Amino acid sequence: SDPELDFEWHVLASIQGGADVKLRQKACEGAASMPVAGYWIGGLGYSEGLPQRAQVLKASTLLPSSRPRFLPLNCGNPIEVLQAVMLGVDVFELTYPMEAASGGIALLFDWEMPKDAGSELLDADMEALKALEAEPGQPALPEAVRQIWM
Repeated sequence: SDPELDFEWHVLASIQGGADVKLRQKACEGAASMPVAGYWIGGLGYSEGLPQRAQVLKASTLLPSSRPRFLPLNCGNPIEVLQAVMLGVDVFELTYPMEAASGGIALLFDWEMPKDAGSELLDADMEALKALEAEPGQPALPEAVRQIWM
């Protein structure tokens, strides 16, 4: 706390390392021991594919879940956000909602599972979501993810 500014500082540790998962893990281990308010997962959202990003975000699961994890993305479409949430990200900085709204698109979400949803639709949705997993053979997605409809 700085008496001249009359507010408490909340510092974030920046997690860097590019696409190198080992460097990311090392950054997470160091940051986890620091007295910070949260973590800024930098260097993503530009040209990497979803599988590569999943590997990097999986490294950030080493961070304590008691502190927020921030992820700035260049665009941040709903699939990118869903992937990051599944891998522990809490807060996003992204442009997609504003870009969609300025283009006349409203993002609507139904919280209730449609009564007439056939299992083939759920299976197709699950296959699409599995593509977001970090590695083949990981545990199945939680039941709550089945109920996300975009």
